[in-house]
Amino acid sequence: MYCSKCGKEVPEGSAFCPACGAPVLAGGASAQTVEVCPVYEVPAEPSGGAPASAQMAPAAPPAAPTEPRRKRSKKPLAAIIALALVAVAGFVAWRALAAEPAYVAEQDQSGTEETVYEDFEVGDVRVVTDGDLGPRLEFSVTNNTGEIATSVGFEVTGDIAITDEYGDEGTLNEELELMAWEPAHDSGIAFLQPGENEVTLIPLSPSGTVASYTPEKGDTQTFQLDEVENVEVEIGSGDTLGSNEQLLMPEDCDVEIELAPDGSITGSITNNTDVRWRRATVYLRAENADGTPATMGLNESTNEEAFYYGEITVEYVRPGDTVDLEKSSRMYYDPARVVATYVVIEEDV
Repeated sequence: MYCSKCGKEVPEGSAFCPACGAPVLAGGASAQTVEVCPVYEVPAEPSGGAPASAQMAPAAPPAAPTEPRRKRSKKPLAAIIALALVAVAGFVAWRALAAEPAYVAEQDQSGTEETVYEDFEVGDVRVVTDGDLGPRLEFSVTNNTGEIATSVGFEVTGDIAITDEYGDEGTLNEELELMAWEPAHDSGIAFLQPGENEVTLIPLSPSGTVASYTPEKGDTQTFQLDEVENVEVEIGSGDTLGSNEQLLMPEDCDVEIELAPDGSITGSITNNTDVRWRRATVYLRAENADGTPATMGLNESTNEEAFYYGEITVEYVRPGDTVDLEKSSRMYYDPARVVATYVVIEEDV
């Protein structure tokens, strides 16, 4: 028989292979040895430094103790959030300061209010024909600027029914020649207080004509205010009082005006405020005996000074003092009286 391990011939009856010493089991097969608790040697590191597969690596040394993980500070994040909030608050404040006062103009079909930013809102435009003042235009102006507006411009348009050079009737939309009566000024509306104001405009011409049309063939057609349809008023921007100026009514500062026969003015004004006046300007208007505008007599040409009588300025008036008012004559028309319309004072700072 032969050894199952080394393949050498084994004499009959032998318990071990004479060549390799392996035990021989019955039937000629060599017994398999089982090592209990085998001992492993630390394998040599293979060439090239790559780890050897199917080899048991030595146990890894215990890991070195690591420092405890530090918690990230929340202070930088808090600072960023704080700065962001400050920036947002500053932007909101800037918008609040930069935005003009708003009013609700209208509502759409869904009921949402439309906010419109305007300096002035014109409403309740009407032509009035009764009274001694004659045909005039009256309307309200809401001043949304939050300040007293002065020398405010305006434009009034309306439809006039004309007859052209062929004799055909038509309609033209024309700018109307009007001027402010209350609050009066020689160039626009004298002043508009914050909030709602009532304004009266009268024809610029003493004849009452506010519009005219001259066809290429035919006579000039003139129109009175009560002959105009679809009148519309637009209010333009004006100036504002200076930071050290105030607007006063004549009754607030006891203005007295006397008109001499030669057209000169004498009178007085009293400082009823608690500040010293660096300057005070009294604005004047000429009127007929019935309170209507004093005109230039038979001269019906357009003249913005038809009833505007100018102003008187005085300087350096202390609280409680009364000073004289004087103005030279203006006799190109003959008014029955001259009245003070308003006073602008400049405080001494």
